[in-house]
Amino acid sequence: MRKQIIKFLFLLLVFGYAMEAKSDEFTVDGIRYYYDYSTKEGEVSVTRSISGKYSADNIVIPSTVTYNGKQYTVTSIGDNAFSSCYNLTKVTIPNSVKTIENSAFEKCWNLKTVTIPNSVKTIENSAFKGCTGLKTVTIGNSVTTIGISAFAGCTGLTEVTIPNSVTTIWSGAFGHCDNLKKVIWNARNVENPPRSSPFSNCDQLTNFIFGENIQSIPSHLCYELKSLNTIIIPNSATSIGDFAFSSCTGLTEVTIGNSVTEIGTCAFSSCTGLTKVTIPNSVTKIGNEVFSSCTGLKKVIWNARYIWDLTTTPYPLFFECDRLTEFVFGEEVEIIPNHLCEGFESLKTIVIGNSVTKIGYEAFAGCTGLTEVTIPNSVTEIGSGAFDSCTGLTTVTMGNSMKNIGSSAFAGCTGLTTVTMGNSVLSIEDKAFYNCKYLKNVTIPNTVTQIGNSAFCGTDLTYLNMGDGVVSIGKYAFAGCENLKTFSLSKSLKSIGDSAFTRCKKIDSMVLPDGVEDIGANAFHDCNNLTSINIPKSVTRVGRLGNYNNWQYVYFEDPTGWKMNYNYKWKTPDANWHSIDINSFSDPEQAAKEFNTNYFSSNPYSSYLYNEWEYVKK
Repeated sequence: MRKQIIKFLFLLLVFGYAMEAKSDEFTVDGIRYYYDYSTKEGEVSVTRSISGKYSADNIVIPSTVTYNGKQYTVTSIGDNAFSSCYNLTKVTIPNSVKTIENSAFEKCWNLKTVTIPNSVKTIENSAFKGCTGLKTVTIGNSVTTIGISAFAGCTGLTEVTIPNSVTTIWSGAFGHCDNLKKVIWNARNVENPPRSSPFSNCDQLTNFIFGENIQSIPSHLCYELKSLNTIIIPNSATSIGDFAFSSCTGLTEVTIGNSVTEIGTCAFSSCTGLTKVTIPNSVTKIGNEVFSSCTGLKKVIWNARYIWDLTTTPYPLFFECDRLTEFVFGEEVEIIPNHLCEGFESLKTIVIGNSVTKIGYEAFAGCTGLTEVTIPNSVTEIGSGAFDSCTGLTTVTMGNSMKNIGSSAFAGCTGLTTVTMGNSVLSIEDKAFYNCKYLKNVTIPNTVTQIGNSAFCGTDLTYLNMGDGVVSIGKYAFAGCENLKTFSLSKSLKSIGDSAFTRCKKIDSMVLPDGVEDIGANAFHDCNNLTSINIPKSVTRVGRLGNYNNWQYVYFEDPTGWKMNYNYKWKTPDANWHSIDINSFSDPEQAAKEFNTNYFSSNPYSSYLYNEWEYVKK
């Protein structure tokens, strides 16, 4: 019986070894390993012990292990291999390990120091999460990926260096490292940027140093790091990602290197401690709201030479920067982009450099705090609406290279009293000074050939000195200038647009120069004090002058050879305009009366019925 029992125990022991060999797991020197047939032959991973925890305080993992006469290379530390090993204070990871898997050392509270060798490429999610006693970690120069929460909650860490090999670092990789104060970031180019900061809730992090060889700063990198106070972006960097420094409320100073070409959306938004920022000349692309809600920002130095159009940006770059008072353009800037400072009500001073040639449309529209603008000699063009509704603007001085004043360039500048134009201006576009109701005196230089529609409509002009180069005056150009009394017209003038001087109630005489060919409809409508208009021989068309009593003061130098064209227009309930030419009637005025009566008797719901007429040379 005893022999049978011994034989049974022997067979059981043999069977046990055989089973262990088939289970793909084995133990050598107290460390358990796992062999995966699907991976490269001869490689093993460290796995959890049979008891569930390793009790040793110092574990040295070998690079190779021999079992049953066969040598294996240790290439990974498996999922949860040492998790919650509370006694572990030190671990040696061999240079053969390539991967530290999920939660491999999670909650090893007493682990103090970790050196990750250069063989390691991946540190997976939560690998060292909750190692609250960890004070030093050295990450090898081959690591490419640091997973979600890999070192989260390592409250003993005060400093960490991210090597240049890292291309992927996930959200919260060092989250809630409450005592982390310094990060040295050498990652050259993170290809898979996180959706939130890898350093989230590191509230003591004050010092973030970028290595001299980095190429890009990933999105959300320093998002909501409220204790950061200074950032220096080296000259090697070419891009700053979206939200990279957003909501860093303690940030007071930022230096952007001279190689940065792209700044992403909201990159510095809500950095309420920033007071000054310089945009380098290398920047060619800039996203939406880059500095929005930087409520402490007072001064911007703009050196970007190659940003010309911001029309794709729905909100201004400096949206809600309510204390921004000064905007300085560097000496290399050639174009001030469209919409750049639109709506900056607090802006009081702009300094335009001597290399600027064009001011983009609506660049300073709505900057109600601006009181004075000096435009240097280099500027040749002011875009449409560039200073529209700058209601505090009182003085504008333009340099001698200015050629085009765009439509609505100064429209609605209700405080504007003085405008000095350079000697090279060729055209004053539509509504350029529309409703500048305190503008009293304007001298239009001899170089100007065109005054656009409504260019000075609604101003308070009392005196107008028009240079002799003006060829055309647009529709409503000086309409509503009720105090305009003294003026001179260009000797080169050929056309006066419809309603050009309507409601200029203080004009008492109008001497049109020889050479005028066309006078538009209602050109002098409601000029109640007008007592004399001469029509020179050169005129070939005279539109309806407006008030009928003006005709008694019209003198034709050549009263012969004229005919009247008469046209009747009306608008029907379907919102369509209709017209009829009644020139064929022998008595056009009588025909119009009859048509009016007959038409309304059959179309009582029509509206906007009126007539047009003009005199033209036969």
